[in-house]
Amino acid sequence: LGSSRNAAMAVTAPIGRELFRIAWPSVLSSVVAQATGLITIFFVAGFDDQFLLGSVGLGAMAQNVFGFSLGRGLNSALDTLVSQSNGAGEELVAGIHLRRAQIISICVSLPCILGLLYAEQFFLLMGINARSAQDAGDYVRGTLPSMPFCFLYNATRSFLRAVKLPRPDAFV
Repeated sequence: LGSSRNAAMAVTAPIGRELFRIAWPSVLSSVVAQATGLITIFFVAGFDDQFLLGSVGLGAMAQNVFGFSLGRGLNSALDTLVSQSNGAGEELVAGIHLRRAQIISICVSLPCILGLLYAEQFFLLMGINARSAQDAGDYVRGTLPSMPFCFLYNATRSFLRAVKLPRPDAFV
């Protein structure tokens, strides 16, 4: 029993190290991405204005639901396509998938931006008070220029993870 346990440990230890080597950059990148939103909330909370804090939360929710989640979801297909292409030794095809995903990302981000330009009016239609709707709309409009770049970043990150090169993602 002792020798089979040692044999199992000898097999799983390299697998665990490889898994850690591949996973840590993605974990770090995800933590940093969440930290930026948390820092924004801490910064706004320092103004001691409950309407402003609520407006930032409302704006962040709107841009995540009607914008950034579309980019992440759209580019998640890239994981499968690039993994299959790369596994089959078709690096050129994997690159073509990346280029197509980047083009589609730009094309999808533009309608998202146009829709989110009217976030304030949408919030007013939903019955949000005028001050919160205006502040949330201002917050959303202030972050809209980053949307195409976030979509492109998601495509590039998916590509790099699929070809087992996650480290550059952690440094971007």
